[in-house]
Amino acid sequence: MKQNTKQNILFLFVALAIVFVFPLLSATVTLNVPAASGNYSTIIPINCTTLVGDNMSSNATIWYNNTVLGVTNTSAVTIANTTVNQTTYTNSLSIAALADGNASYRFWCQVVFLNNTQQNSSINTGITIDNSIPTCTLTLAYPSINANGIQTYGWTISDPVQIQNASETFTGPTGFTTRTSTNTTGLVNLASTENTIAGQYTLAVTAFDSGGNSCTASKSYMVSNGYAPGSVGASGGS
Repeated sequence: MKQNTKQNILFLFVALAIVFVFPLLSATVTLNVPAASGNYSTIIPINCTTLVGDNMSSNATIWYNNTVLGVTNTSAVTIANTTVNQTTYTNSLSIAALADGNASYRFWCQVVFLNNTQQNSSINTGITIDNSIPTCTLTLAYPSINANGIQTYGWTISDPVQIQNASETFTGPTGFTTRTSTNTTGLVNLASTENTIAGQYTLAVTAFDSGGNSCTASKSYMVSNGYAPGSVGASGGS
């Protein structure tokens, strides 16, 4: 009888250890995304993993805070366990309501297991939130010019946070070589050799900000009294 009692007690101890201790020892929660500094617009992808499966985990909640901006311990999204052996929790955090700018946030993933124990994984990361659309403007000196004439154009771009890159494209009639350049500072003169073919020419500038938002501006002008498109001697661009 005493032997059976000892065995029963031992079995109960092992069972309790499996239920309450095993998740604490073997569960490893990892917040994968966001994992480092980055630029975001509209949403931030979320990915959190744990080594414990077999429905041991019931849900994962992503939290974030930034005390400087007054964002304190905010629950971003709770992701329920929907499949057997689930170890990956993926969703996205809407940041449309957060202020634009560069800021340091703390993100952490809190996994709750079926026995109500919890584990966390956190990261302090600097992110750039840029939900604003940049502004592109482009100006032309003349709506039309004669062949071999000089056209002058200029452009400006702006964004409340940061412009990441910008490029310009110059297209023209048949026979004109399209030109694309990232050299887009200041006013630019189009040389007379670029305006030798009669027809419509179009200039466009495109800019991207740090969050991936973009703007485009374009202007067209006509060249008259030049070579007919596709004729001998018609050439242009560089």
